[in-house]
Amino acid sequence: MIGDVYQFADLQSMCKPKPDAPPPKLATVERWLRAQGVPFCYDGQGGVWTTLEALNAALGLAGGNKARDTYDPNELG
Repeated sequence: MIGDVYQFADLQSMCKPKPDAPPPKLATVERWLRAQGVPFCYDGQGGVWTTLEALNAALGLAGGNKARDTYDPNELG
């Protein structure tokens, strides 16, 4: 992962069925991303990439990155 960008190898590890299984092929990763509703782009090197925000939004966790925002202890009523 580079910053908040998940590269093809990261996505392969996320969608493979078992830890000891071989890395999934591009078609499998694409199918998994589409099934989860995650938008992605092709990287021009035979893979795909997406962002942390795209993954969170697809999983219903949009806005769930509040820890990255400025912390204000006064908000904790």
